[in-house]
Amino acid sequence: MYQVRQQLDAAAAEYRTTIGLQPKNPILYNNLGIVLAMQGSRDAALEQFQRALAMAPHYAPAYLNMGLVLAAMDRSDEAAAALQRAVELKPGDAEALTALAKLRIMAGDYAAAREMLQRALAAQPEYGAAKQEMLRLQSLQDNAH
Repeated sequence: MYQVRQQLDAAAAEYRTTIGLQPKNPILYNNLGIVLAMQGSRDAALEQFQRALAMAPHYAPAYLNMGLVLAAMDRSDEAAAALQRAVELKPGDAEALTALAKLRIMAGDYAAAREMLQRALAAQPEYGAAKQEMLRLQSLQDNAH
């Protein structure tokens, strides 16, 4: 675990250095946000995703990562909005569709969740997370009857 922490600290430092050299590169802010989220610094991660989006408002990966972090913070409405924007910008993004489906399942909107998962699997038939969520959804629906 200590090695992982050291690697994440080194990665964050490297991204900060590179951002100093390329301050207008939204990918670097997005990637720093991912590292910060992995370190548990969710608020700081959200700041980096917002910086990326301020530079590149149509950068779907930043919306996806923002949505994932917001979902982990139990900020479901904000997470759904960010994930929905990611899907609008990149309709075949199986990860965003699956994450959005998870939120729909939690909200009890099984029909919307199924539609999102079907879209995810149509875009990426072997995407394991979408397959797993589809099985979970089916189980929830079977138990509801």
